[in-house]
Amino acid sequence: MLSRFNARYVFTFLLLTLLFVELHELVHAWLNHILCGCDAARVFDNVPECGDCNAAASRWVDIGGPLFSFAAMWGGMLLLRVPQPRIKALGFALIFANLPFGRLIPLPFTLLTPSTSDEMTFIRKLTGAEVSLYIRAAICIIVVLALTIPPLRAAWYAIREDVRRRVFWRLYFLPLPFILIYLIAGWNNVLRSLSGTPWSKPVILGTPLLIVVHTAVVLLLLVLTFRHLYIPAEE
Repeated sequence: MLSRFNARYVFTFLLLTLLFVELHELVHAWLNHILCGCDAARVFDNVPECGDCNAAASRWVDIGGPLFSFAAMWGGMLLLRVPQPRIKALGFALIFANLPFGRLIPLPFTLLTPSTSDEMTFIRKLTGAEVSLYIRAAICIIVVLALTIPPLRAAWYAIREDVRRRVFWRLYFLPLPFILIYLIAGWNNVLRSLSGTPWSKPVILGTPLLIVVHTAVVLLLLVLTFRHLYIPAEE
């Protein structure tokens, strides 16, 4: 059972979060390439739809990223059942690294602002304009809760009881503001400032060189620090 986390754990956990945010976006980019026949110029946290996609392809491009993230959370839940402590530790981290809070929190804001989310865009295209915004938001919230609560429940019971609330809620809320500050406000601005340079030119699936290099560094650091996701009980 996880009883605490230290600075090394948080650093490695955030690297894992960055990796899975990028994998989420690459699923969108790959579906654009396969289903729509084009590669859209993208940023760190968004892959726009490109080309003249048919309705079915367009929906798959929208929902592919979230489906990957939900699948990774459920994969993490399954890994919690494995006897080996290090594999359990990876499963635990995967649940939170795929931003369960980040999948939920944008949905109420779609009622108040012009913003949207992958799930809301998918439901809008699936149901059509005749279904009200409130019903679409309610559908999305119910589906997201249904897909995130089981993994989160498993993670809850994987934490030692006396520190359960503190550890759970910190890991639940921590990744989203980190992504907002570090990736969206930070690296997206760097990418914009490098517009017209080789760093902003697409390398693969519409992904600029800067994102490719950033991801490679994240992956290297994750490999070097991966062991810190497991904290022995006696440590």
